[in-house]
Amino acid sequence: MKGKRNKLLTDKIFFKGSQFDYDEEIEKEKERLRVEFERETSALRRQCQSERLTKEELQRKYEDLQGQYDSQLDTLTRTKSKKKSSSTSKKDPSSMNSEEKLQLLHELENKFIGGEDSNNEERKKKRKKKLIDMREKQEQRKNFSKHIEANDEDMMMRVFDNVQEEVNHFTLKKNYLINTFIYI
Repeated sequence: MKGKRNKLLTDKIFFKGSQFDYDEEIEKEKERLRVEFERETSALRRQCQSERLTKEELQRKYEDLQGQYDSQLDTLTRTKSKKKSSSTSKKDPSSMNSEEKLQLLHELENKFIGGEDSNNEERKKKRKKKLIDMREKQEQRKNFSKHIEANDEDMMMRVFDNVQEEVNHFTLKKNYLINTFIYI
């Protein structure tokens, strides 16, 4: 420690003329660092302020959208409930006479799926043909499955016979080759 202190003292004494320049340089560097620090902090403050404003703006937009959604949802439910109440009061069967009831019954029949084509002969024929075709295909599937089950055993026996024949063939071939090599 004493050695370092002595070196610093000797450096100050030795560079007495440049000590003033050195202190001046340090002051300049301090000032430059202070200015740079202030510039960066002000930039960070501006950035923080803009982000705060952006966040507040987004929050306001979100609240506005939420309000619009709620109001549109309320109007939609009100109009839906009004339509329901008007449609039920309009077609209340107890307040209708017999002709209106009959007309309402015919309207409902026609609104059912296929009700508009109930008297169409061409559609009836197509439907009947489709049903017949479907029954025929089901019958064919049943017949195929019966044949497959009946032929399943025969098929397995044929496969077994084929495999047995191949084994016999290879055995004969092997024996032939063995016998040929033994005599050579």
